[in-house]
Amino acid sequence: LRLEPVYPVAGYGAAMTPFYTVMAIWMSCVMLNAMLKFDPPKELIGISRSEGFFGRYLTVFLINQIQVFVILLGDMVLFDLQCVHPGLFFLTGVVASLTISMFTYSLVVALGNIGKMIVVVLMIIQIAGSGGSYPIELLPGFFRQVYLFFPFPYAINAMREAIAGLYQHNYIIYLLQLSLFFVAGLFIGLIAKRSLHGVNAYMHEQLEKTEMM
Repeated sequence: LRLEPVYPVAGYGAAMTPFYTVMAIWMSCVMLNAMLKFDPPKELIGISRSEGFFGRYLTVFLINQIQVFVILLGDMVLFDLQCVHPGLFFLTGVVASLTISMFTYSLVVALGNIGKMIVVVLMIIQIAGSGGSYPIELLPGFFRQVYLFFPFPYAINAMREAIAGLYQHNYIIYLLQLSLFFVAGLFIGLIAKRSLHGVNAYMHEQLEKTEMM
């Protein structure tokens, strides 16, 4: 019996690139959420809730796009990544940045410091259970049940398609599935934030009392 590779990958590094690239994109969003202040200045009046939301997000998105460009360029140039479709690889990075930045930004806008904590916890869960380093079938039952509800698997799978080769319409399907988290971010940041305003204000007040932040 002779096995012929259909989508050959030259080395372990190329196979792991999608996982570490998506993780780097998420980490860049974590750092932006920690460094930037998302509450609009009190003296800034006459703007709507949506204008303030998208105005702040535009700053996050543009900075994150620069970070992602550096990450992807490093993959292609510094590490000489084997990639069948470089254009689709960069497109995946752009879509992943758009989705992850919106999702994490909305959590922070809606929940403040609690949102920052949730963003970090979600990253840790996805590192362990997104199927990026080990097949999802080999992971504990908890991860097999929840991994589909996080953006990591879809971004990773789309990058794998770009690196190793396309199979039918899977690449488009992965991007569409990934884009659902952008929609979820819009819902959290524009709609759910209103009902969470009281909780967020209370937690911010309690945090100020600690004089730690």
